[in-house]
Amino acid sequence: MIIDLHTHTRPASTCSIMPPEELVQRVKEIGLDGVCLTEHNKVHDPTFIQDLSQRYGITVLQGVEMVTLEGDILLFSEHIPELLEEIREVISVRKIRGIVNQIGGAIIAAHPLRSVFLSQDSYRTEIFYKKIQEVCSRILLRWVDGMETYNGNDLDIQNLMALEVSRELNLVATGGSDAHCAKDVGKFFTIFDDGVSCERELVEALKEGRVKAGSREPLMERGSDK
Repeated sequence: MIIDLHTHTRPASTCSIMPPEELVQRVKEIGLDGVCLTEHNKVHDPTFIQDLSQRYGITVLQGVEMVTLEGDILLFSEHIPELLEEIREVISVRKIRGIVNQIGGAIIAAHPLRSVFLSQDSYRTEIFYKKIQEVCSRILLRWVDGMETYNGNDLDIQNLMALEVSRELNLVATGGSDAHCAKDVGKFFTIFDDGVSCERELVEALKEGRVKAGSREPLMERGSDK
């Protein structure tokens, strides 16, 4: 099952120009099985999400993107409203981990290498692997269930490095377009070994590692299936 696991729509995410209906329609047009709306610190009415799923005949789920003191995360849970009630300010990912462990959910590091800049020529060179070791020591990655290795707004070199980091730390690797407009939807996605019909099943698959990151077009040197 193929799901775009990171998207934003308006007006819930003010950075997006894409209404939810346009997002879901685009997901269906390009042949994905589902999509997850991950607005910034906001959640949609579950009835609205269910209606979208029924109207367009695909799986529509939701999570939330949040800022922590150590970096951005994607938070997935069947109890997102309760988690948002508990997390009302920017706090450490360690504290969020404790809250999530009590309420239930999965934490994915969002675009964790966006601040790392290397040239494409540095791929698999000494500087590339040195930077990987630096990233592996980040506090953020100690407290997550997985990391976004393919992000539609990151450079190829950043995505490939993120993939290497996930392997080094044995973290679950996910993919998402991080789309804010229709043309970017589905550029990257997450492939689930089994069907996912609700947030509970989504969390279970992520925590059990029954997923991998995928891309619609090859990166400069693809390595996701090795």
